[in-house]
Amino acid sequence: PGEIAGIKIGDIITEINGTKIEKMSDVAPFVQNAGESGKALNVVINREEGKLATQLTPLKEKGEESYKLGLYIRDSAAGIGTMTFFHPGSKKYGALGHVISDMDTKKPILVDDGQIVRSTVTSIEKGSNGDPGEKLARFSSDKEIIGNIQRNSPFGIFGELNRGLKNGIMDKPMPIALSHQVKEGPAQILTV
Repeated sequence: PGEIAGIKIGDIITEINGTKIEKMSDVAPFVQNAGESGKALNVVINREEGKLATQLTPLKEKGEESYKLGLYIRDSAAGIGTMTFFHPGSKKYGALGHVISDMDTKKPILVDDGQIVRSTVTSIEKGSNGDPGEKLARFSSDKEIIGNIQRNSPFGIFGELNRGLKNGIMDKPMPIALSHQVKEGPAQILTV
C-alpha cells in the first residue's frame, strides 16, 4: 500500500485524516478504522521538496486479521552525545559537533522540536590505531528535561536550556575567541 501511495524512504508522516501525528502509536487506530471501512487515509508527508498529500488504503495480508500500511515506520530519534558549549547569558548550547543523520537514508534528520536530558557516562572503550573507541552512556534515571533541540546542522545540534548548568568542574564561563581572532601558537585543550 505504501508503494502504491507513492511514499518513499525518508518521508515523514505529519498528518492522517487532518490529525497531527506526533508518535508511532498515533498511526495504528487510523489503520484499523480505514481497513474496516474500506476508506483511504488522507496522509500528509514531509519530503525534502516540501509537503505532499497522498491517499493510502490499508490492506490485509492473506491469513492475517489486522490491516497493514506496507510501511516500516520509525519513531523519534534518541541518542547520547557531548555538550560542546553552553552560554550562561542566553542559555543557548551546542552539542556533538556533527550532524545527526538517518541510518537508512544517510540524510540529516529534520528537527521540528526535541528535548535534551542529562546522561551519565558508564564506561569508556579506549581507542587504538585505526579504531576510534567509544563512550558508553545512559540517560539519567530522573529523565528531567533540561532544554530543547531547535536545529540539527553540520556543526551539531543547537537549542536552549531552561535553566543554568553546573558540572562542579568548570562552572565559570571561559573567554572565547571568534575564528578570525585565532592565531597560530601554543594552545591548551580542555576535554572530557
